[in-house]
Amino acid sequence: MKNEAIIAYGSSFLRGFCLGIVFLSIDFLAVGVFQALGLGRYALVFAIMRKVVLEIPVLIILNRLFPLYGLAYAQFAAELILSICAVVMLGHIFRKYGKQRPAAVRRTD
Repeated sequence: MKNEAIIAYGSSFLRGFCLGIVFLSIDFLAVGVFQALGLGRYALVFAIMRKVVLEIPVLIILNRLFPLYGLAYAQFAAELILSICAVVMLGHIFRKYGKQRPAAVRRTD
C-alpha cells in the first residue's frame, strides 16, 4: 500500500493487538488449568469476563477517549485486567492444590 494514512492506522492497530497477545496467553493458561482441574465454572466465567464484562465496555470507553485508536488497544486493556485476575486465581489454586499432593507424589525422606 502506498497510502501513508492506512499504513499508520494499520501499524497502530497491529501494535495494540501484539501487546495484548502476551496477556492473552496468560488468560488461556489459566483457562486450561481450570479445565484440567475440573473447574469448568471458572473457565466459563473467564470467557464471559473477557468479551462481555471487560472488552465491550473497554471498547466503548477507549473509543470515546481516543477515537479510532482506542479500538486498537481495547483488547490489550481487557486482557491486562483479566490476566491480573488470572494470576491471582492461579496463585490461590496452586496454594490450595499444592497442599493436597497425592501420596504417590510425596517424598518419603
